[in-house]
Amino acid sequence: MQLDPEKLRQRLKPLFQENFDKRGELGAAVSVWQNGKPIVDLYGGFRDAGREKPWTADTVVLVWSAT
Repeated sequence: MQLDPEKLRQRLKPLFQENFDKRGELGAAVSVWQNGKPIVDLYGGFRDAGREKPWTADTVVLVWSAT
C-alpha cells in the first residue's frame, strides 16, 4: 500500500489537534513510517500534569502496544 505523505499529513494533523482541543489530551506524539522513513511526525502538548514542560520530539514515554 502506497501512501501520499502530504495527503496523510493533511488528514492526520487536524485529527491530532482535535485530541487536544476537544478531548483534553495532555501530551502526545504520532509517527508514521513508510519504507523505513518517517512520513508523518507530529507531537504536542505537555509532558507533565502541571503543563509546564512542553512535549518535544525527544520526549520519552512508555509504549504499551504498537503494531
